[in-house]
Amino acid sequence: MASAGGTMAHGMFDDIISKLQGQGLLDYLHQFFVFPAQTFGQLLPVGGVVLYAMLRRYPISRMNDPQVRTALWIAGVNYLPYWLSPQSGLRYLMPLYGIVALVLAGWIVDAEKTRRLAVKWMMAAILLKYFFALWAFPAYTDRFRPHIGAIARDVLLQTRGAPLYVTNVAWVGIGVTADIDLAIRPHPPLVTPPPNLANGFVISYPGAVPPGYTVVSRYQGVWLLCRGTVCGQKDKGHE
Repeated sequence: MASAGGTMAHGMFDDIISKLQGQGLLDYLHQFFVFPAQTFGQLLPVGGVVLYAMLRRYPISRMNDPQVRTALWIAGVNYLPYWLSPQSGLRYLMPLYGIVALVLAGWIVDAEKTRRLAVKWMMAAILLKYFFALWAFPAYTDRFRPHIGAIARDVLLQTRGAPLYVTNVAWVGIGVTADIDLAIRPHPPLVTPPPNLANGFVISYPGAVPPGYTVVSRYQGVWLLCRGTVCGQKDKGHE
């Protein structure tokens, strides 16, 4: 066992307790009504086909199958804590998706009309996913998301081998740091600055600038700061 195991377990327990604490009536009502709708969205298209079949009274197979009912009970009971927790999230339901998929498959496997309808919608969903994966998401990423590689190259161009550190551990900061680490091999990777840093650059979060630092460049999601004699360039913004 890792020496920090007790600390990590205690932290996880505190995290679970904190998610059970509400932040207000509106937040709780939002969770109570919106969370089921978001969950149902994760079960599309098969979940929508099953609901449509029930409303139209299409044949549904194995509704009373004990194994299917047991799986449904397991999923339902384990769903309640996440639904009733004011600060829960859909990502916590990932372990339940497989069980729910078995339930949905059991309901449609022997019902030919419902099964055919589900297969058609699944084929449509697969085609849409290919469309989004091959064109829509890359186009969105190129237009709206930070260009990690370009930021990393510009940081290297501006720092020119001077001491460089990082404090930004958000996804943009991690991405930029990873690109820089690859570019400067075999030199050591970037680390956090020492408390008494007197001279060097820092890849920081956007926003408040610590005392003694100067903004060198502003990028989307990260700022490049400097301190000491390396600060020989004007503050300029990159959006």
